[in-house]
Amino acid sequence: MTVQTTSSVPVSVQSSKLIEWMLNRRLLQNDYPKRLASVRNKLEQLVNADLSVLDLSEHEAPSYLQALQVSQIMEKSDTTRDFFGRASHSVRSWKDIVDTYEKHNLHIAEISEKVQEIAAEQVPRCRCTISDRQKLITDLRQKVKEQTLNVMKKEEALEKACKEFGINASEANIKLRLLEESTNVPALLTNFVESLSDLTCVVDLYTAIKEYTHRAFQDEQAQRVIPLPECCPTLRLLIKSGHVHLFTWKMGCEPGKLGADDDFIPTLLAEERRRLQQLTVNIVQQTAVDETQVLDLDTSVDIEWGDIDRAEIDFDVIEVEEDAVAQIELDEPVQADTTAIDTNISEGNLHEAVVSGHMARFLLDTIEGRAALLNELVELSSFLTRFTDDLIESQGLNRGDLQLADCPTVSTSSVGNFGGSNTIHNMIMQNSPSIIQSVSVKEAAKMLTKVERARAQLTNSSISQLLMIRSKPGYLDRLVGRLTDLRLQVERAKARVAEAQSRIDEASAEQEIQAGALVRYRSRCKQLVQIKTHFRFAIVCAYCNLNLNTDFLLYLRLTPVFYSWKPNSPKSAVDKFKLSVKCSICDI
Repeated sequence: MTVQTTSSVPVSVQSSKLIEWMLNRRLLQNDYPKRLASVRNKLEQLVNADLSVLDLSEHEAPSYLQALQVSQIMEKSDTTRDFFGRASHSVRSWKDIVDTYEKHNLHIAEISEKVQEIAAEQVPRCRCTISDRQKLITDLRQKVKEQTLNVMKKEEALEKACKEFGINASEANIKLRLLEESTNVPALLTNFVESLSDLTCVVDLYTAIKEYTHRAFQDEQAQRVIPLPECCPTLRLLIKSGHVHLFTWKMGCEPGKLGADDDFIPTLLAEERRRLQQLTVNIVQQTAVDETQVLDLDTSVDIEWGDIDRAEIDFDVIEVEEDAVAQIELDEPVQADTTAIDTNISEGNLHEAVVSGHMARFLLDTIEGRAALLNELVELSSFLTRFTDDLIESQGLNRGDLQLADCPTVSTSSVGNFGGSNTIHNMIMQNSPSIIQSVSVKEAAKMLTKVERARAQLTNSSISQLLMIRSKPGYLDRLVGRLTDLRLQVERAKARVAEAQSRIDEASAEQEIQAGALVRYRSRCKQLVQIKTHFRFAIVCAYCNLNLNTDFLLYLRLTPVFYSWKPNSPKSAVDKFKLSVKCSICDI
């Protein structure tokens, strides 16, 4: 006895187990892959015959769902009938494809494969790609942060180095700017010498104290035997005569005539400007050549070879004497004398000397002249520091009362630590000249400030570097190389930041693409698993042994559960593939 049930029993099957589940129940033939491939070939041929019926994206193959959609649309739109009342050929072709899919349940197998591909491959791949790109973006952002700090440090170092010479960090030709700045050094030194006139009172005070103490500690016989050396001769000469030449400082008189000095900076500057000018001309000429039209190769051009000597060539052997050796002339290095003085002039006629080369340079434009002046400034600074401390101690003052915040070189820690030196200082100074006794603590501190300011102007980094350029020819190339290297470091650091930022943008764009693909995959998978498929097969009742032809409604799901019955599970089962249901006859 067979009982027909009218209600559909819903069954939910895991997508990865669906094909196995259908094969075990003979709802799907074992040769379904071959049948499915045959149907797909027919579908592709039908689509290729008329590409306008389907809008397929790249790498997308036509499937059952698309065939079903086209078939339904064509049935509604194409209402033409033939003589026998049948639908048109195209409608019947699409309908046959759909029927072939559904006849052998091939559409369920295809949907299961697509769901499994999306759920097990494409979605995890998208998630993995998104996770990897997010990790890459995090690492790159940290790298950008570190590289940005590195760029800031290198830019600060470059800006500081260029600021010493008063040039811009973005200067196109650093060497040219350094040469131009070096050319202005003599004028800067001359202005500095003019400012040394403020130290006249310092030199006079130091000279007076030195002469007074020298007389105080020498007896009459020693005073005649040991003369007092001149105090600060270089500084006195510069204050009195201005920025003199090296010859005047060494010989003690002005030369009769000055020739050309050995300053090589103007020559280097002229060569650099010619090089840049020639480079500009070459660029213009190359641009003009590039814009010139290409010659027509088909045009024949007659080449003038000139007169050709067709005389016979003499191939006789040339005899060479073994003892004959060619003399090779080698240019011996000649070292030019940088200091030229007319040697015909005697020491008594130095006023008529013609001086050129190194001796014709300004005094502070030479290493020995600057060293002499710096030594005297250091000597004055040491003297004024001790002299001010002695005045502070002798008068019982402290630094706070003097308000000498601009005189940091005055020592206050030594006040009160001289012991009996106060008494000795008063004994020495009570008979000193008025020029010494009239100096107050504030005046001494101001003198010390002037000396320190002059020494700082002569030893600051900018003027020291420029003077090194003027003194040593090779130093310019080393300095240009250092500044160029700093600029290249900044450019490389910026390039690394830009590269990392570009990779961040690429990773973000790819992450957005994968996120969009993930949304589409999920939507597609949701659309596929919502498809309901009816099929009928017989189940034996466990209580009355009747065959029940039951309609089952198949649901696809992506849960890890193997399968389940809905709405309620049966009370008993024969095995895991042959489930029992209650029939309407033995309703127990």
